[in-house]
Amino acid sequence: MREHAIASGQSEKRFGFVTTGLDSLAFGHGRHVCPGRYFAASELKLMMAHIVMNYDVRTIEEGVGPEDLYTTGIKAFCDLPK
Repeated sequence: MREHAIASGQSEKRFGFVTTGLDSLAFGHGRHVCPGRYFAASELKLMMAHIVMNYDVRTIEEGVGPEDLYTTGIKAFCDLPK
């Protein structure tokens, strides 16, 4: 979606993680915008870097893995060793 919107002439800054706007209210908007949004973005980047550097992160074979389940929240699957 982002690539399509950028190709159609919309600003890339609109799609930034800490960008505020009426279409993305994760960090609030206007006078009530979260002052810690830059800190939160940095922490997420640090956590992802730690996971990638310290754990065996790899793709699995196509068609192998748990079935997709409908959920309204965040879902994560852990591939535990046997």
